[in-house]
Amino acid sequence: PIESADDMALFVQMMSERHSCLEKLRFGWNGEGNTHALLAGVDLSKYKRLDFDGNNIRTNGLADILNLISSNSPLESLDLDSNNLN
Repeated sequence: PIESADDMALFVQMMSERHSCLEKLRFGWNGEGNTHALLAGVDLSKYKRLDFDGNNIRTNGLADILNLISSNSPLESLDLDSNNLN
């Protein structure tokens, strides 16, 4: 897990600047705040598989997830296991 806000900011910056051919991102057990920062700061629209397992995403994070789904037509798999979405 990414433990500090500074490390998360560097991770988001790196992910934003990289034009990668990655199709899968596993971002589990990093907490709701880090997940929100990733969803708000990185274009994930080309990923086919996303794993946000165990990030304690709550109902207010649902808007981020809905925006992700609506803007990501190639998405084939989205893992939201062990979160607090109602």
